[in-house]
Amino acid sequence: MNRLVVIAAAAALATLPGLPASAKSLTFTVKNTSKYIISSFQSNEGNGWSKNWIRSDIGSGQSRALEFLQDGPCEIEVRVGWRTTDGGQQVGDAWEIDICEAHTVYFDGRKVTFD
Repeated sequence: MNRLVVIAAAAALATLPGLPASAKSLTFTVKNTSKYIISSFQSNEGNGWSKNWIRSDIGSGQSRALEFLQDGPCEIEVRVGWRTTDGGQQVGDAWEIDICEAHTVYFDGRKVTFD
């Protein structure tokens, strides 16, 4: 009986709107190799920039693991925001990455790369 309930619940979840059957939970790490403090990380799947993925700053030399539900394209744009030395905020250029293949996303103060 319990097995049937679990199977029925899984089938019901798979049919909910907003949860495509092909969605996968993926993780990558943002590594800050710059001298700046990263204050934002955003993505764009072609329909505008997302909200900030990070809740707290990523200091110089620090890393942060980020998890997401991949239900869209793998080839996306990302951009990083950082705190300037005068207390302001700077947002960098957009860089294309394969978010499905990325294990680590690096920011060196000039560009975003991944491996």
